[in-house]
Amino acid sequence: TGTVQPAGGEAALAYATTGDLFGTPQVGTGASEGDDVLAGTAGDDVIDALGGNDQVDALAGNDTIAGGTGNDTLLGGAGEDTYVFNLGDGVDTIEDLAAPSEGNTLVFGEGISPDDLSLGVGSLIIHAGTGGDAIHLAPFDPSNVLGPSAIDTFRFADGTALSYEQLVARGFDHAGTEDNDTLTGTNVVDRIHGLGGDDRLEGGEGDDVLTGGSGADLLLGGPGDDSYSYELGDGLDWVEDEGGADTLAFGAGITFDRTIVRVEEATAGAIAHLRVLDAEGDELDEQGMDIPLTDDGSSPIERFVFSDGSSVTLDELIIRTETTAGTGRGDDIRTGRHDDIIEAGRGQDTVYAGTGNDAIHGGRGADHLFGEGGHDALYGERGDDVLDGGAGDDRLHGGKGEDLLIGGKGADTLLGGKGHDTLQGGAGTDVLDSGSGPDTILFGRGDGHDRLVGREHNQGDTVEFGAGIRAEHLWFTREGDNLAVSVLNAGPAADRLTIEDWYTDKHNRVGEFRSADGFELDARHVERLRQAMAAFAPPALGAGMTLPPDIESALAPVLAAAWDRPGC
Repeated sequence: TGTVQPAGGEAALAYATTGDLFGTPQVGTGASEGDDVLAGTAGDDVIDALGGNDQVDALAGNDTIAGGTGNDTLLGGAGEDTYVFNLGDGVDTIEDLAAPSEGNTLVFGEGISPDDLSLGVGSLIIHAGTGGDAIHLAPFDPSNVLGPSAIDTFRFADGTALSYEQLVARGFDHAGTEDNDTLTGTNVVDRIHGLGGDDRLEGGEGDDVLTGGSGADLLLGGPGDDSYSYELGDGLDWVEDEGGADTLAFGAGITFDRTIVRVEEATAGAIAHLRVLDAEGDELDEQGMDIPLTDDGSSPIERFVFSDGSSVTLDELIIRTETTAGTGRGDDIRTGRHDDIIEAGRGQDTVYAGTGNDAIHGGRGADHLFGEGGHDALYGERGDDVLDGGAGDDRLHGGKGEDLLIGGKGADTLLGGKGHDTLQGGAGTDVLDSGSGPDTILFGRGDGHDRLVGREHNQGDTVEFGAGIRAEHLWFTREGDNLAVSVLNAGPAADRLTIEDWYTDKHNRVGEFRSADGFELDARHVERLRQAMAAFAPPALGAGMTLPPDIESALAPVLAAAWDRPGC
């Protein structure tokens, strides 16, 4: 046995036994900048593998091993071994197991401090800095982190040191991908971030932090005081937890007023459906969390913390059904976030229903009913009422009297009832049924696609177009048995009013159309105008508020004959 001194080859072997060429301590001199295979002795060796992807087996003894640059595998063997790792050394693997009476040490070079380290699993992975340097320690059992370990002490160039227990107490970081990942934590502190995709995150034991990221994620906290993190845009997640004092922290823009919880009594147990609202109080699609409740109906998550620093319990978030009754003397009623049933009663009442899914009954009197947020049902009943649905998909019933119905944002249904009513769907895809009596339908730019229904109710009704919509801005087409009136727009909005069954019965037709510039179109003249327009392709969305010159010139005589300005 002896020393092999390579001349820059791919592999080299240095091997000695006690008493041979190496003194005590033995110093490995057979390393190169290539990929070396180095072996120590049963004594106390000092081995520097230099560059290359090396394999070092120090055997027994209290050895000092430096892998150098490259991705090295370092086997310490029996004894109290010291490993040296510097910035730029690459990715090294240390396989060692200190006996009860022994202790191995990992020494970090200049530029590596305790704050530069982060931990991952597989083997125990220590990431040093941000340059891709890492150390894998084996053996390692993530379900028994505090069990046998390869290294007992971690020393730094500034003189500080961490024990193995102190290092792992800092917690482990697990990051997913944009695909569907399964990430499993350890039995100590974990920080798990799924990123994109529909992920499964299992915290296990320990006080863990789980962040699903975008996608429909399954978050399983396990025992321990766990924290869940949720940001706008994270999708719809499912959360289960086994115990501990747990917290759900919301990101920027999510406040108490932007969240609601409704509890569903399912076959397998109650589920709390937590949903995030937009600024108008309407639920965002697929945004929130579903949380199965415990057998006694309590929440497995104790605190919900908002971006403004405030916190509540689940019980404070749950939307319940509450009933409010007026006094009969003209009330001002304001409710909050719950699903309210409001009986205003007699008198001229004003009701603000808040953000829940509410039912408001105006009763007798000229009432003003405001649904505000949520999916509301507003009943004017008797009297000349004003019903304003606000945000959400609302249903407005005018009842008796001359009522004003305003749908607001959302897909609303407006039912005028008896009397001379005024209906305005507002933004969204709305359904308008004017009911009996000569009624007024208001339609403006930005109102979306509304449908006027109610067979044999429309005769005598008037459609009034809003500000800036002139007679020449309206395009009439036939769609089956329906008449569609589109508004020419400079932008991408597709504003259109469809009058259903216009061509099946004359009683389904409105009496006239009125433009914002004071012109009127009698229903009897609509068909001639529509037929003239049918000779041309309908203007494209965003083509502008004026027709192309050739179409405008061809239609000018027909428009002049069909539209009339009263008093002129």
